[in-house]
Amino acid sequence: MNPFNNTLDWSFRGKYARVHGTNRVYEGWVDRIHHKRSSVVLHDATDVTGDRERDLGSVYVRVVETIEVLSPSKTIELVALDDVEPSPLHDQAFEASDEDMRAASRDQFAGGYPVVRPIDDPDRAPYELLNGHKRIEACRRVGLDAHPVEIVEATDEEARELFELAHREQAACEGDSGSDDDPDAGDDAAAQPGGDDSEEQPDLEYASNE
Repeated sequence: MNPFNNTLDWSFRGKYARVHGTNRVYEGWVDRIHHKRSSVVLHDATDVTGDRERDLGSVYVRVVETIEVLSPSKTIELVALDDVEPSPLHDQAFEASDEDMRAASRDQFAGGYPVVRPIDDPDRAPYELLNGHKRIEACRRVGLDAHPVEIVEATDEEARELFELAHREQAACEGDSGSDDDPDAGDDAAAQPGGDDSEEQPDLEYASNE
């Protein structure tokens, strides 16, 4: 899988988005993205061009200029590394990879967004890592003070489930090209249904002539 295509799918599929075509603007739930044609399929879509809205049902926008996620969106912030502590579930028996350290040193970015949750406890750091321990360690090893992270709200039980899910996927894909403990570090592990341009498009009620 192409990493850029993977990112398109992760960022937009299943999200409620505003799509700017060549002449019209639509809002709806993103189902499929055609990577080669820059096309998108929306469901429960509305044409919001101008002052009048028009309900469309499902729509195929053949040429897409811009896609904006309206809901739900990710929260990514630059966070000081001193404000991030490891998950208590992580055994910490790892070394930062040369690849991650090179990326962190060269780009000031370790190749992905570690996932953290806020911790409301004065005796702990403000954030607990759920995924991305190796990348955070790589940043520390090369002297970075901060790194962008994805912030999610999670209870203790939800945090445990997210941690275990991520690391089960990592174990299943051990030996793939990814160097981090993130399950999306390798393209094969990251592949999601519907990302292949060869798949058939679903039946649509309406079609756009963009």
